[in-house]
Amino acid sequence: MTPDLSFMHLIMNASLTVQCVMLALLIASLVSWSMIFTKRVVLGRAREEADNFEDQFWSSEDLGPLYNRITARRDAATGMARMKDVGVHKPLYSGLFLPDVPPEKLDAAIDHSLA
Repeated sequence: MTPDLSFMHLIMNASLTVQCVMLALLIASLVSWSMIFTKRVVLGRAREEADNFEDQFWSSEDLGPLYNRITARRDAATGMARMKDVGVHKPLYSGLFLPDVPPEKLDAAIDHSLA
């Protein structure tokens, strides 16, 4: 007599505790893979947006129109476009993020870090 070692037979004849653990592992695996694929899509979009912004930034002789497009959709700006928006509005944002630092010291720190 040979024992039945099929996958379904082993699962069906396992104790309730083992079946619950296997179900939990299956659910955790599915959730993990869905998070992996979602993150891949999000990072792909971010890379594409960054490439598009960088192409527009470096191909523009006049940054005025690019700046106007970014500020017109400030809430929708993401990634590199959002960083440029924050960088252009540094004095305004410095009061929000670093209220105790005078703008002169902030400018000096930025100039020092870029040197």
